[in-house]
Amino acid sequence: MSIKGTVKNILLKLLLRLGPKDIPDASILLYHNVGRDGAYLTTTPENFERQINFLLQNNYHIISLHDLVDNLRHKHPIKPRTVVLTFDDGFAGQYDFVFPVLRAQRIPATFFIASGLVGQSLKLSSGHNLPVMSWEKIWEIGSTPHLEIAPHSVTHREFTGLMYDKIVEEIQKSRSALEEKLGRRSDFFAYPRGKWTTEAVRILEDKHFSAAVTVAQGLVVAGDNPYLLRRNTIDSSVTDLKLFEARLGWPVKIFSKML
Repeated sequence: MSIKGTVKNILLKLLLRLGPKDIPDASILLYHNVGRDGAYLTTTPENFERQINFLLQNNYHIISLHDLVDNLRHKHPIKPRTVVLTFDDGFAGQYDFVFPVLRAQRIPATFFIASGLVGQSLKLSSGHNLPVMSWEKIWEIGSTPHLEIAPHSVTHREFTGLMYDKIVEEIQKSRSALEEKLGRRSDFFAYPRGKWTTEAVRILEDKHFSAAVTVAQGLVVAGDNPYLLRRNTIDSSVTDLKLFEARLGWPVKIFSKML
């Protein structure tokens, strides 16, 4: 982990000791892979299960992304300790280690899939080349009532480097592919690598998407733009539960304002 990352984690844990425990905001958690490949973005199965058990044992309200967006659009209050689980890129470890836990505990979650990478692999900036689930496994996850599959573009290229027409294609084709393969439509979108543009937001609005998620850290609060929802990444550096807890509430909200 970088020096910047180490300092960030120290500050988050310090803020956890100083601030309030329950505030009426929501934390959308972002996981990538869960497994034992050693990649920075990969959480071990043991840490993932400990984190889920922490949420369950400490009375966190784990709700679906759909319910959170519905609260925002209808201006309903957000309960303290609200958490939403999301998983990006469809890595094989999500089927092997995440799906069994969520299915057994009946925990809602959204999986964002880059349709053009299904059954192939995605190379991370760390050099790790991680396999992506097959359509069969994605269909099995999406067929579980409390779990949802949503588009994450076709090629996973950052929108900031694409022309308008190409962004339209990446959004529309990824949604259509998921609808064709899974037989259901999703109104949520995750920007590839969290990189969004004003054009992308306008396209999502025009195509009647309900919301989209970024990778900017912080909490979701009443009045937030539903097409720029913040998420808090859980990666291999989050190894103790205090650091995990800090990403669920007040500390990450304050830290995001310090950047």
